[in-house]
Amino acid sequence: MALTLVMCYNGLIPFELAAAMVLGENIGTTITANLAAIVANVSAKRAARAHLIFNIFGVLWMLPLFHYFLLAINYFLQKKHGVSILTTHLSNVDFGDVFYQ
Repeated sequence: MALTLVMCYNGLIPFELAAAMVLGENIGTTITANLAAIVANVSAKRAARAHLIFNIFGVLWMLPLFHYFLLAINYFLQKKHGVSILTTHLSNVDFGDVFYQ
């Protein structure tokens, strides 16, 4: 997720793609727990599967709302700071203005 945030901050990827990547990364992080649980006891396997299911449901309920979520974030930033992240990339100066005022 840190690489995604850095790439978005530097304008290499748009905010919409970064938000979608974070959803995918959320599920992807559960793979290591499931791999580690292969040789573990039943409780570890249950915990790893519960983590996977929780993250999958978190992404599934977000998918229908994803576009509206992005629009809400954009609306908030336009009203509060006069910046639209869905039509332009934030420069370093804009990023500082948004978060440090």
